[in-house]
Amino acid sequence: MEITAIIDGSYRYLLRRVWDVNNPQITFIMLNPKGYPIASLSTFRDIPWNSPFYWKLGFHVLDESELTAGFQQIRLQKAEAGLPIADRVIMQCELG
Repeated sequence: MEITAIIDGSYRYLLRRVWDVNNPQITFIMLNPKGYPIASLSTFRDIPWNSPFYWKLGFHVLDESELTAGFQQIRLQKAEAGLPIADRVIMQCELG
Protein backbone atom coordinates (compact mmCIF):
# COMPACT_ATOMS: atom_id res chain seq x y z
CA MET A 1 0.00 0.00 0.00
CA GLU A 2 1.26 3.47 -0.92
CA ILE A 3 0.29 6.33 1.39
CA THR A 4 0.96 10.03 0.85
CA ALA A 5 0.00 13.05 2.91
CA ILE A 6 0.34 16.66 1.81
CA ILE A 7 -0.28 19.78 3.86
CA ASP A 8 -0.38 22.97 1.79
CA GLY A 9 -2.06 26.33 1.49
CA SER A 10 -5.07 25.03 -0.44
CA TYR A 11 -6.00 22.10 1.79
CA ARG A 12 -5.33 21.39 5.40
CA TYR A 13 -4.67 17.74 4.58
CA LEU A 14 -4.68 15.78 1.34
CA LEU A 15 -4.41 12.06 2.10
CA ARG A 16 -4.13 9.49 -0.64
CA ARG A 17 -4.02 5.70 -0.34
CA VAL A 18 -3.38 3.28 -3.15
CA TRP A 19 -4.02 -0.35 -2.21
CA ASP A 20 -3.64 -1.71 -5.72
CA VAL A 21 -2.14 0.34 -8.56
CA ASN A 22 -4.48 -1.47 -10.99
CA ASN A 23 -7.59 -0.08 -9.27
CA PRO A 24 -8.80 3.48 -8.65
CA GLN A 25 -7.18 5.29 -5.75
CA ILE A 26 -8.98 6.85 -2.81
CA THR A 27 -8.27 10.46 -1.90
CA PHE A 28 -9.42 12.13 1.31
CA ILE A 29 -9.34 15.91 1.49
CA MET A 30 -9.91 17.56 4.83
CA LEU A 31 -10.47 21.27 4.39
CA ASN A 32 -9.38 23.95 6.74
CA PRO A 33 -12.51 26.12 6.58
CA LYS A 34 -10.85 29.13 8.17
CA GLY A 35 -10.75 31.78 5.48
CA TYR A 36 -12.63 29.71 2.90
CA PRO A 37 -16.23 30.80 2.33
CA ILE A 38 -17.34 27.74 0.30
CA ALA A 39 -16.62 23.99 0.26
CA SER A 40 -17.10 22.12 -3.04
CA LEU A 41 -17.08 18.44 -3.95
CA SER A 42 -17.79 16.03 -6.79
CA THR A 43 -19.87 12.97 -5.91
CA PHE A 44 -22.47 10.47 -7.13
CA ARG A 45 -26.02 11.80 -7.45
CA ASP A 46 -28.08 8.85 -6.20
CA ILE A 47 -25.87 6.80 -3.88
CA PRO A 48 -27.30 7.36 -0.35
CA TRP A 49 -23.96 8.08 1.33
CA ASN A 50 -22.95 10.52 -1.44
CA SER A 51 -25.14 13.39 -2.71
CA PRO A 52 -28.13 12.72 -0.39
CA PHE A 53 -25.79 12.61 2.61
CA TYR A 54 -24.05 15.88 1.71
CA TRP A 55 -27.43 17.52 0.99
CA LYS A 56 -28.40 16.82 4.63
CA LEU A 57 -25.21 18.63 5.67
CA GLY A 58 -26.17 21.78 3.76
CA PHE A 59 -24.59 21.18 0.34
CA HIS A 60 -26.54 21.94 -2.83
CA VAL A 61 -26.09 20.68 -6.39
CA LEU A 62 -24.70 23.19 -8.88
CA ASP A 63 -26.48 23.57 -12.22
CA GLU A 64 -24.40 22.99 -15.36
CA SER A 65 -24.49 26.76 -15.97
CA GLU A 66 -22.78 27.35 -12.59
CA LEU A 67 -19.78 25.10 -13.30
CA THR A 68 -16.52 26.99 -13.55
CA ALA A 69 -13.69 25.87 -15.83
CA GLY A 70 -12.17 24.08 -12.83
CA PHE A 71 -15.34 22.08 -12.19
CA GLN A 72 -15.63 21.26 -15.88
CA GLN A 73 -12.05 19.96 -15.77
CA ILE A 74 -12.90 17.76 -12.78
CA ARG A 75 -15.85 16.29 -14.69
CA LEU A 76 -13.62 15.62 -17.71
CA GLN A 77 -11.07 13.85 -15.50
CA LYS A 78 -13.81 11.71 -13.95
CA ALA A 79 -15.09 10.79 -17.42
CA GLU A 80 -11.57 9.89 -18.56
CA ALA A 81 -11.28 7.66 -15.47
CA GLY A 82 -14.39 5.79 -16.63
CA LEU A 83 -16.91 7.24 -14.19
CA PRO A 84 -20.44 7.82 -15.53
CA ILE A 85 -20.65 11.63 -15.60
CA ALA A 86 -24.44 11.63 -15.92
CA ASP A 87 -24.55 10.00 -12.47
CA ARG A 88 -22.28 12.59 -10.83
CA VAL A 89 -22.87 16.10 -9.47
CA ILE A 90 -20.78 19.01 -8.22
CA MET A 91 -22.00 20.27 -4.84
CA GLN A 92 -21.21 23.34 -2.73
CA CYS A 93 -21.84 24.50 0.82
CA GLU A 94 -21.30 27.95 2.32
CA LEU A 95 -19.07 27.71 5.39
CA GLY A 96 -19.90 30.96 7.14
